[in-house]
Amino acid sequence: VSSVLEAHEYEHEQLSASETKRLSERKDLLHESFCSLDGFVPSILLLNEKDIEEAATTPIVSSVLDKMISRPFAVSVMFLDSVFLALLVMGFRGSVYCHLNASVRDGLLQWIIVADTSVFYFIIRELGKAISLCMIA
Repeated sequence: VSSVLEAHEYEHEQLSASETKRLSERKDLLHESFCSLDGFVPSILLLNEKDIEEAATTPIVSSVLDKMISRPFAVSVMFLDSVFLALLVMGFRGSVYCHLNASVRDGLLQWIIVADTSVFYFIIRELGKAISLCMIA
């Protein structure tokens, strides 16, 4: 339907303002209806890799994925991932530095705790992903 609307827009470049507005509203309504489908994205995940790439390049699917990625929950997960990844790198570097330098061994345990906390976050995150994938399959 979306491609039909786009083809109609290209065929008739001399559309009136009201027709252009109506087509734009219908296109937005179509994209919103796809976003509200509960099993739309999980059903895409069940395809093979080639079909996923082909589906993701269509305008409607890319629009739906863009809207889902910009939701507050997804943004907060990406933020937490970046924070814990930075903490993991810092904890690893700090613990290696303390381990290699005998004069600075006092902070070794704190750096190991920082690194382990980040590892624990990522383990819980992967378990959550596995459980959610099992639920939709």
